[in-house]
Amino acid sequence: QIDIQIDDDSVEITLPKTEITNIEIDESSVGFYDEKHALFNPDRKSDVIDAISIAKNDLKEQVDLSDLITLSAERAKILVKALLEDIVGDKKLTVLTIK
Repeated sequence: QIDIQIDDDSVEITLPKTEITNIEIDESSVGFYDEKHALFNPDRKSDVIDAISIAKNDLKEQVDLSDLITLSAERAKILVKALLEDIVGDKKLTVLTIK
């Protein structure tokens, strides 16, 4: 939930804690450079589906997502500030995120 505090000379917006809700792999980006020596049989779509599933699980288990979460929070602040700067006029606009 977004919290908005408006005073006579300022607007403070607090964004919710950033979280990763889903990990997607673009299946159309999976391809083979040399199908003769491909790890998977290109005729068996289940091989690719299994590989994508394994990659998602590996990502969830092995990758430190804290840098991605920090970057996402910073980008959200920049986006919200850019969207609202003209609307708040002369008031000081502050955008915060819950950590």
